[in-house]
This record gives sequence, structure tokens and C-alpha cells, in this order.
Amino acid sequence: RSTDEVTAAAEPVTPAEPPAATPLPDVRIDTLRVADGLVRVVDRTMQPFFSGGVKAFTLDTRGLRYPPGTVEKLTLGATALTRGRLSATARRGAAGTRVELDAKDVALEPFNPYATHYSPYSIESGALSMATRVTARGTAYDSTTSITLERFDLGGKEGDALFNEQFGVSLEVALALLRDLQGRIVLDVPMAGDERGSEVGVKTVVAQALRRALVNALASPLKLVGAAFGGKGEAVAPAPISFAVGRAEPTEAGAAAI
Repeated sequence: RSTDEVTAAAEPVTPAEPPAATPLPDVRIDTLRVADGLVRVVDRTMQPFFSGGVKAFTLDTRGLRYPPGTVEKLTLGATALTRGRLSATARRGAAGTRVELDAKDVALEPFNPYATHYSPYSIESGALSMATRVTARGTAYDSTTSITLERFDLGGKEGDALFNEQFGVSLEVALALLRDLQGRIVLDVPMAGDERGSEVGVKTVVAQALRRALVNALASPLKLVGAAFGGKGEAVAPAPISFAVGRAEPTEAGAAAI
């Protein structure tokens, strides 16, 4: 090798400097109002694709600043195109920013494309009501979410087989045991986070799910009878036994029922 080649090889290579970070835009909105709006969403990343949206959309925002991501006051309301009502409020105070999110009787069937695309289950029926309360202080926040599922049912043979393999009972029985006497499934989900990330109280959710399943089963023991005989965990009752009027002897049909 020539002297020039050796000298060039010995020279240190200076690493390229990383590109300068693009500064975040400084957004300041004093007042923003929207009345009677319509928002449509079509997601074609899956088959069948998702189509939904909201109508009667109203928004009143005051004192929005980003960064740091604060708002003096925010009020939002909308009605789902299928069924259900959505609302949100936010207000900044001395103790931090308080955010309230509510959803009432939102139909879940339209979201079935997401369920079948990302899981082995399908949504056969159900409506969602949800209430979320968030308190934010700087980059930290605490939240509690109460979720109520009414007339909720899942399907899918693959998902049911997987659930049975993991938990030893069918998905239908598990959902039936979680339902209360009004047929609702109620769960509370605590969540907290800061600049390091978010944390969901999984143990709390699992514990309350097990507790409510036991309470619901004890409140309606016939659910356990239905589950024991291979049903969906729904309450079963024996056939009525007819007796002769004013007599202690059963009729012919009553005797057959016995």
C-alpha cells in the first residue's frame, strides 16, 4: 500500500452531527366555537372497513395553549350516527386541570371491524356507557374510568376455544357470570401516568371482576346450574308444576314435569 493510503486509513472519521430537532409549533387559541357540526370517519385499513361518525357536534374552547397542552375551559358534545351520546368538559383550576369524559349508550356493533381485525372475537351485540374523570398536574395525571356494558355479547369460535383453554370455562359462561341481575357488566379501571409512561391498575380490575362474578353467581344461584349443564351461564328454572285447583295432588302434566 502506498504512504498516502496508509495515512488516509489512519485518519479518524468524524461522525456526522445529528440533525437539529424541529421545534414544536406554538399554538395559542383564545376562543374556538363549533355548532351543529358533522364528522364522518371511514377506515379502510381493514376488511370490512369501519364507517362511523358523529352529528350535532358542538365545541366551545377557551384559552388553549400547546405546548404545554393546557386549556382554560372546554365543552364538547355530540351524538353518534348510529346510537349514543358523547360529551366532554375540561377546566383548569388551582389544583390542576380537571377533565370529564362521558359516553352513554353507544352502540358497539359498528366497531366490530376492529374487534375481528385485532382479536379472535366478534361483537355480536351490546352498548357502552363510560364515565372518565382525569386530574392532570403538569405531566402527571390520575384517572378513574367506570365502564358499563349492556346487552353485551362476543362471538367467534376461535376466540371461545382460546378463552376456554386459558381459563377453563367458555367465554359465554364467563360473560354470564360477570353480568349483574340487570344484565350489565360493570368495571372500574384506574390509570395514572407521567413523563415515564402510563400504568393501568390491572390487579384492581381483575380482583373486582372476580369479586363481582362470585357475587353475581351467589345472587342468582340458578346461573351456576345453567353453567353446570353446559349452558351459557344464564339463569335456568325448572318447568312449572301444575296442581289441581285447591288440591295437593299434581295434575297429569304436573306429574310428568316432576
